[in-house]
Amino acid sequence: MNVGIAALLGFLLALAGTIYICVCVMPASKKDGLSPFFQKVHDIVNFRQLLVEYLLKIFYVLSTLLCVCCGFFLLFGKIPGWYSSHSTALYGVLLMILGPIICRISYECAMIFILILKNVMEINKHLGGSSGNAGFADIHLPAQPAPAAPAESAAPLEPLRPVTPPAPPADDAQ
Repeated sequence: MNVGIAALLGFLLALAGTIYICVCVMPASKKDGLSPFFQKVHDIVNFRQLLVEYLLKIFYVLSTLLCVCCGFFLLFGKIPGWYSSHSTALYGVLLMILGPIICRISYECAMIFILILKNVMEINKHLGGSSGNAGFADIHLPAQPAPAAPAESAAPLEPLRPVTPPAPPADDAQ
């Protein structure tokens, strides 16, 4: 099949699927009548369920196992040199020890942002946000009373006087 025809057919199929999902799955009024599969799709396309969290977990496990496996095979490798070859065992040990630690720290930093977003979504839901996503326009906070102004004192304030520095000590050594 020609690449241009395949791309055109793929585009038309994707366009038809997008129109179907936008009309029949995305509206909130249609969620109750959907099958369990399309209810999941509804939650995904309305960002009530985050896929990034699951993808990060999968990539974390993959990268950690990749570091350990590559480090293991580096234990037995050699780097060919001009006069002699050098062992890669030290690189393998370092990769097996430091690789999972660095992976864990970097993925934890990414997960912090996802957990913050989930907490904002939960706060929004508890405050009565209508859409259930993390939009700030949906948050309705109760009105707070304005702080009272300080009362005027009856006595007038004294004007400030300049402070004179202390005199230097007298020289008695002469």
